[in-house]
Amino acid sequence: MTDSDPRNSINSKTLEHAHFITRITIAENNFDLPERVQLFLELYPEDEDVHPYAGYYLADLDNQTIFWATPTTTNDLGALKVNPGTFSEQHLSMRSTWMSSL
Repeated sequence: MTDSDPRNSINSKTLEHAHFITRITIAENNFDLPERVQLFLELYPEDEDVHPYAGYYLADLDNQTIFWATPTTTNDLGALKVNPGTFSEQHLSMRSTWMSSL
């Protein structure tokens, strides 16, 4: 999943590369994916001469959690300066629904 326009050739190439890197990361870490999982790729804007780059997270639909395929700290995630565009609206909506049902 992505909120980015994959019809844009630069976006498409960046998303394909991010997908490839995510698959490699999962394989290299011998990470067992849950049965029902969604990969979300988010493009970050170009920064001066740097091409666009992408971040990812995985959503475990059965356990209603988001996670990464490598050990990740809140500092890695920029917890003190969260970008509201980092998470898909659909996943945030699902998360708020799950939290309200607890």
